[in-house]
Amino acid sequence: MAAQAFEYHASDKLKFSLSEFEFEGPIALLYTLIVEGEYQIDNFPISEITGQYMEYMREIDTLDMDVAADFLAMAATLLEIKSRSVLPPAEEEAFMDDGDEWQEDPRERLEFQLRLYEIFKQQSLQLRSLETTNRFTREPVYTDEDAKIVIKSFNLDSLIDAYGKILFNFSDEDRKTSTKKIARDTYTVAEKIVYITTVLAEKKSVEFSELFTSVFDKSEVIATFSALLELMKKQVAKAEQKELFGEIYIRLDENFDIEKADMRQLATTEEDE
Repeated sequence: MAAQAFEYHASDKLKFSLSEFEFEGPIALLYTLIVEGEYQIDNFPISEITGQYMEYMREIDTLDMDVAADFLAMAATLLEIKSRSVLPPAEEEAFMDDGDEWQEDPRERLEFQLRLYEIFKQQSLQLRSLETTNRFTREPVYTDEDAKIVIKSFNLDSLIDAYGKILFNFSDEDRKTSTKKIARDTYTVAEKIVYITTVLAEKKSVEFSELFTSVFDKSEVIATFSALLELMKKQVAKAEQKELFGEIYIRLDENFDIEKADMRQLATTEEDE
């Protein structure tokens, strides 16, 4: 993708285009060489800097063609400036004057680009320092009430797939049934939490599909599954699958004491708090 260019006019005699990617390439390299050599932008040894630049170019094994073209163009500019620096003043003036058309000094253009890059670099550092101003962070605080969903010997995707099949079966049955059933308006997750906990307390372990055998419609399917996830989050229930593509079993977590459980507190979800 070609870089977007922005044309900058310094004067009638000095004009060049800035590329949004240019400062990440040859200009940045050249600026670094000058700064590391402790030279000034308007007074650096062109021969030495050119030599270092060319040495860097030789060490590059692979470069994107567009990027390589930028580096080569800068190398050509440096070599041109270097060749002009060894010319006698009279020959250099003749070289600069091509008929009536004014030829800009490549070193003057390069120094201007370097100064502009320096401004961009300094401004970017200032903006970076402002990025975190008035920002305060703190470490997360966990309590004993915070819970994790712990699933052993089980793939969560299997649970999602099983839920999807049950939900699809209800949708398909709704389309086939000509007689409409009168359903309740809503099924709350809290009610289903109590229902599932009661079933597990009696049977200890049930097939996943068994939790939906008495379910009335899709909204109840959704509420039941949401309740199951809430119980898994609270480490009340666990899901197990003994073999790949086998039946999923839901049972009480061995660390959960059903006799000491507060059903009202258990049925409270984050939305209720």
